[in-house]
Amino acid sequence: MSLHTEPDTALDTPPPARRVWRRLAVGATLALALVTTACGSSGGSGTTGQQQAIPMSAAGVKGSIPGMPLFIAKEKGFFAKNGLDVSDVVDLKAGAALISAVSSGSADVIPYTLAGTAVANQTGVGLQVVVPAEARLPYVLVVSPQKAASVPKAAGGDWKATMAALKGVNIAASGPGSAPDITLKSLYNSAGLPTDSFTNIKIAHGGPEVAAVQSGQVDAVLADLGAALDLQRLAGGVPVLDLASDGPEALVKQAYSGFVTSKSTMDKKPELKERFKATMADVRSFIRDPANLPELHRIAVQVCAIQDSATLDDALKEWSQHSIPDTFTPEQVQNTLKFLKDTGQVPPTATITPNDVVDPTIISAS
Repeated sequence: MSLHTEPDTALDTPPPARRVWRRLAVGATLALALVTTACGSSGGSGTTGQQQAIPMSAAGVKGSIPGMPLFIAKEKGFFAKNGLDVSDVVDLKAGAALISAVSSGSADVIPYTLAGTAVANQTGVGLQVVVPAEARLPYVLVVSPQKAASVPKAAGGDWKATMAALKGVNIAASGPGSAPDITLKSLYNSAGLPTDSFTNIKIAHGGPEVAAVQSGQVDAVLADLGAALDLQRLAGGVPVLDLASDGPEALVKQAYSGFVTSKSTMDKKPELKERFKATMADVRSFIRDPANLPELHRIAVQVCAIQDSATLDDALKEWSQHSIPDTFTPEQVQNTLKFLKDTGQVPPTATITPNDVVDPTIISAS
């Protein structure tokens, strides 16, 4: 079970704690294609009261817990309630496909990372995050049971000691050049260690990662909450560092992902942004109501093609309490943009302002 799709490159990042041993959190190997299967029956076309419905196209990623909000909005009728006529939420299987869809106008809204949005904007596509999705990095470092005795847990303490104990290990982190790879290199570098202190082995998420830990092929996995839970349950993995709470400030305090549209779409459909914000507010209220957990579980499995497991409800509860925050902080956005330059994802001379990437109304005053 995976909470988020893993990126194949720094751009391919769609898209997201507390102590991982208390919470246990949230990229797509994705193919450039539109899938025309409907992901819900509610929320059809028409008007809301006297409000004329605006046609809106949306693309998301099934099989991902943080990818659920758009599908929830369709399934529960929140699009229609807020005057948006969405016939389907298209399932895309690549970060590049998501960017292509929103840039070309075949999708009005997609889920994507701030970093990926900023990188895409370097090509002049003119994208902007209009609703926050995840304000925390969704990565958890889980070590094999054989390695656990020699690796101290960060747990609000010395995360540098954790990284020092992981010199010379094999880590499954989506392979070289991926966003998790860039994150790991930054972790090692921030701990004063060479960025080649580990070997990144590309292994498919889910069962193959569990098998790799069980067999000793890898010593650790940089995972999301769903994968971390499964690694604990099935392979005896031990979480030692949660980037939502432990690690260098440049990583811990980042704005991770949001819902992205193009400036050309906003020019053509000036009312769409506010109606979409209202829709996501309804989704936030729905997922944060504990009484809705059984329905959220049903949507996850039956609508969004997320593998059912004994730990799915725990993952959904943790994700739902932090997903779709009202705003990002200025520090989170600035840290994200600085990280892009520090890691060479954009040229150091590139001029990127927060308002270039994020709607200023969703950046808090402080």
